[in-house]
Amino acid sequence: MDSIVDENSTDSDSSNDSDSESSSSGEDVNAQSNMLMCTNLNMARKNLPPLGKGEFIKYLGLRLAMTCEPKRGPIPVYWQMGDEPGSVYTGADFGGRFGMTRHRFQDIKNCFSFTVPRDGVGADDDRWQDIRPFIEDFNLTRQKNIIPGCHLTVDECMSAWKGSDGEYVAEGMPHTTKIARKPEGVGAEMKALACGETGIILKLDMMEGREANRRKDFSQEYGEGTAVTLRLTKEYYGTGRVVHADSAFSSVKTLLALRERGLFFMGMIKTAHKEYPLAFLKSWANGDEEGGKPSRGNYCLLQTQSQHGLPFYALGWAERKVKTIVSNVGSTNPGSISKRLRHKKELVGGVWETTRYYKEIQRPSMVEKFYSCFGIIDVHDHLCQGSLAMEREWYTHKWWHRVFTTIFGICLIDSYLAYKFDMEAVHNSPDDLKTYLGKLAYQLIHNNFLGQGMAMRNEDNGNPSGQV
Repeated sequence: MDSIVDENSTDSDSSNDSDSESSSSGEDVNAQSNMLMCTNLNMARKNLPPLGKGEFIKYLGLRLAMTCEPKRGPIPVYWQMGDEPGSVYTGADFGGRFGMTRHRFQDIKNCFSFTVPRDGVGADDDRWQDIRPFIEDFNLTRQKNIIPGCHLTVDECMSAWKGSDGEYVAEGMPHTTKIARKPEGVGAEMKALACGETGIILKLDMMEGREANRRKDFSQEYGEGTAVTLRLTKEYYGTGRVVHADSAFSSVKTLLALRERGLFFMGMIKTAHKEYPLAFLKSWANGDEEGGKPSRGNYCLLQTQSQHGLPFYALGWAERKVKTIVSNVGSTNPGSISKRLRHKKELVGGVWETTRYYKEIQRPSMVEKFYSCFGIIDVHDHLCQGSLAMEREWYTHKWWHRVFTTIFGICLIDSYLAYKFDMEAVHNSPDDLKTYLGKLAYQLIHNNFLGQGMAMRNEDNGNPSGQV
C-alpha cells in the first residue's frame, strides 16, 4: 500500500521532532496574585493577619502532604503529637514539623477564594464566577509557558463532586455530569487538550450546561464535538500539528474544520459517521466483501477528497472489533508490532501452571501513532484521580474549592510528567510518583518565599531548604 504523506510541520516556536519543551511552575503569577488578593479580602473581613506568598505556598504544600500521608479523621488529627494511647496510629505533628498552627491553616482554608467577596449569586450573575478567573489564568499560563510537541490530544477530565447540585440548591455546583467509565464519574466535566508527547494538560474548557455551552464559540456553526475541539486548539491554528481524539469529538466535519485552520486530525469514528464509510468498513471486517474475512492486524484504506480538493482517509483496522479511523495525515508503512500479554492455564505433570505469552498483532504506523496519543488524557486522569486522589483528602462543601483541588492536582501530575520526560531524555531513571510528590510537598512547605513580602506570623519563619 502506498504511504500517506505526513505533514507534521509546526510553527517556528516548536521543534520539528517529537521533543516538547515545558515549564511546570504551576499557577501563573497573575493567578497567585489574584488568589492572594481575594483571600486577603476575606481575611480582612474577619480581622485576620494577611496571607503572604510564602505562607500560601506552604498551605498548598501541607495540603499535598495530607494527600501523600493521609490520617484517619478531620484536620485536627494532623496537628496531634505523639502516639495515640491504645492505638497503632501516630500523630503527624504538622505544627511542630512544619511551623503552621492548626488555627492558621483553618483560617486560610475558610477564607480561600478566587473572586472578590460578595453576598450570594444573583439570577443574572455568572454562576461559574467563583472558579472562572482561576481557569482562565490556568489556560493563559499554559499558553505562555508550555510549547507542546507535534501531536495534541483532546478528551475530557472530571472534578469529582458528591455535594449539593446547583439544579436544586442555590450554593450547589452549577452543573454536574455523569461519566461512568471515569475513575471519579460524577462531578464537573472539563474538556481538556494535552500534549501528545508528554501528557501535560495545555487547556481546559468547563462544561457549563447545555444552554451555556451553546453560547460558546463555534457552537452555532458546528456540533458540540467539533466546537469543543476548535476552541481547545485555537492557540495552535496554522502550526501543522496533529490533533488526536476519541469518538466523542471525531467526525469528517471536525477533520475538515481543523484542516481549514491549519491543523491535521486523527480520530476514532463510531456514531458521528456522516460522510464516512462506516458501514462498508464493518462489512469488510465481517468478511462480507470480496476477499473474505481479514485476519487480525490487516487494514483497509479508502481515500476521498474534500470540496476543496484536500485528500483524507478512512482506515479500518481488523482487531477483535474493527477500529475505524478518519485521518488526513500519517502513513500505512508497517508500524511496530502490538504485543498483548496473555495468560494460559496448563496441566503439566499433574500440576496446574500458568503460562504467560505475548500475542503479536501487525499494525500500520498510522494506527501505532494514533494509539500512542489517543489515551494520554485517560492516563493523566488515572494518575490524578487514582494515584494522587487529592479530592479524597481535601474535604469541602464549596464546589469551587473542589474544582481548584482537581486543577491543582493536574498541576502536580503535570510537573511530574515534565520531570519524568526530562529525566528520560538524558537517560536517567526518574523517581516514582509517590517519591516525587513527597519531595515536592517538602519543598513547597519549606519554600524560599517565606519571610518575603507581607509580614509573616512567627510560625511561618521556616528554614528554606528547597525551591518550588
